[in-house]
Amino acid sequence: GPGGAGGTEANVQRWYRQFKEPENQLGAQSEKITVGNHSVTLVKASGTFLSGSPFGPKTAKAGYALLGAILEAPKGHIFIKFTGPLDLVIDGEKEFKEMVKKAEISR
Repeated sequence: GPGGAGGTEANVQRWYRQFKEPENQLGAQSEKITVGNHSVTLVKASGTFLSGSPFGPKTAKAGYALLGAILEAPKGHIFIKFTGPLDLVIDGEKEFKEMVKKAEISR
């Protein structure tokens, strides 16, 4: 929604920091696409995911991956994130991207 979560790049960096390893060791990738009339940033990373609430204790989960999408909508950004074991996330990557590409933002 509007305001609260910061801009696209701030969120991409926040997602990368949810891993133990530095960004240059995550196989981190981001890509801009257009869906309808809206800009979308796709994000991909893998490594040791630090699971937990933003300000709470973290549990390190090795061999995890993240796929994310940030849709820039007129009334604020929409965030979609898929994290889990590397094999599961990679197996679902095609479907994740297809889902994002079918998004319809009505307002």
